[in-house]
Amino acid sequence: MDPTRDTINNRTSPTNNRTGNMASARSRTRAYDTEGSTLQYWIDQLQKLCTGPTDIEAIRQVTGTLRHTTQLFFDSRQRHLDGMPEEERDAAITEFNELIDKLKTVQRQAYDLLAAAGNPSSAEITQPPATKNNDPKTNSTRPIPKLPTF
Repeated sequence: MDPTRDTINNRTSPTNNRTGNMASARSRTRAYDTEGSTLQYWIDQLQKLCTGPTDIEAIRQVTGTLRHTTQLFFDSRQRHLDGMPEEERDAAITEFNELIDKLKTVQRQAYDLLAAAGNPSSAEITQPPATKNNDPKTNSTRPIPKLPTF
């Protein structure tokens, strides 16, 4: 019997799946840690923008990025908690709740600054800057040319 083949069979065998579960748990933990670090980074960026000189456009961009990053973190958090031993979950949930509290505080500051700047709606926050052109020359309605048919 070929020893390399036997090793491959042992790795994929359901009875010897300990390394597979460990790799999967490490993968979930790595994704969770990465998403958590990314979320923390964008929270810090938004916090700096909210406490420094007001740059509304930068706050809009970071707020949008933070919204997307938060969703990725929620997804990886759930996968991480699902594979975590019961005795470790309470500490992880406490850490998660602290991060979310910080996120909510910073988002509130950002929304207050955006509202004070005259942009209270969240729809405007996610709107690309190119659509906010106030120049009447470039803001005129133009007909869309018909495309040729073949």
